[in-house]
Amino acid sequence: MEKKLSTNKQNNILLLGFGYVAQYFSNFTDLENSNLCASINKTLSTHIPISKNISKISYTEITQATLDQYDVFIISIPPIYALKTDVIIQDFYSYLNNRTTKYKLIYLSATSVYGDHDNQLVNENSTLKSNSVNGLARIECEKKYLALQSNNFANIIILRLAAIYGPKRNNILAIKNQRILSNQNSNRIISRTHVIDIAHILNLCVKSANIKNQIFNICDNLSCSTKEVNDFICGELLKITLLPLSDKENSNKLFSYHMERKIVSNNKLKEQLNYKFIYPNYKLGITEIFHNLTKELSE
Repeated sequence: MEKKLSTNKQNNILLLGFGYVAQYFSNFTDLENSNLCASINKTLSTHIPISKNISKISYTEITQATLDQYDVFIISIPPIYALKTDVIIQDFYSYLNNRTTKYKLIYLSATSVYGDHDNQLVNENSTLKSNSVNGLARIECEKKYLALQSNNFANIIILRLAAIYGPKRNNILAIKNQRILSNQNSNRIISRTHVIDIAHILNLCVKSANIKNQIFNICDNLSCSTKEVNDFICGELLKITLLPLSDKENSNKLFSYHMERKIVSNNKLKEQLNYKFIYPNYKLGITEIFHNLTKELSE
């Protein structure tokens, strides 16, 4: 029998995927006004302490009756790259397409869908030109979720995430402990976002009744090369010699989107949602992470 949710909450949210971003989102969710449930698997890794007020369910236990209890779905499960789909599309697409009660579906995609634009600015209306395994799978998943907009009960929001950084996901310790010994000799520009900004933007999308069938790029205000970030870590934070350059290429085709050059615009996010970044550039985010890490290591 399905567990019945409290009916006096504003939002009933099911997290389909409970990785790095979803865990941070859960810590910024108003649990007094929301029922929050996370779908988990046996290999769940916890990146931060998780509130005991968040219920959990194994993905294999989710049924259509489970989904009936929720009006917000946040999908962060990665695609099945070889099949250019994901498990939600495989298992529950017909249900979502034919549901007759209102729901909001937020799909966490990636800016890899844009592909190579020769370091030119791209926005939400730019052509999706990715040739990477990752980008092509994301494009197909986006198409399927956007097609659900034909169901008048559905509100489909696509968030295209840039490279994600934050606590435990940055190069500070890797450089300090000499696991990263060189910079790739490339001026390739990469857009980034701090995980806490993503969590707050997700909350905004959940709570707002004015966001309907939209796509937003999620990236901060300062795109730059990985070399620039690593140089900042070395020179300004660790106070060590800058890393030497290397011409070694990343041959992993799954992550070949790193070779697809573009600068991602966040104007729509700032203008339509009036969002003000907590960490508008990597320098602010990385510096705070460094100071927190230094404090932790000294305790």
